[in-house]
Amino acid sequence: MTDLTKIIRAAGGPSRLASEIGRSHSTILGWKRVPDIHVQKVAALSGIPAHEIRPDIFDPSPVKAEVQP
Repeated sequence: MTDLTKIIRAAGGPSRLASEIGRSHSTILGWKRVPDIHVQKVAALSGIPAHEIRPDIFDPSPVKAEVQP
């Protein structure tokens, strides 16, 4: 898993991230991991894929449709 400090820094730092998701700076600094409700937004801001931020809830493999003959 990507280090939380690296994720926050890539998203613009705790102040910018807090502003973007409607939380406080201190809330961001208190995270042990990115809450699941914020992963998509944090991924978009940081450029880090959701499956690297929270591999426990996001599958890294793309979904492949089965081809019907």
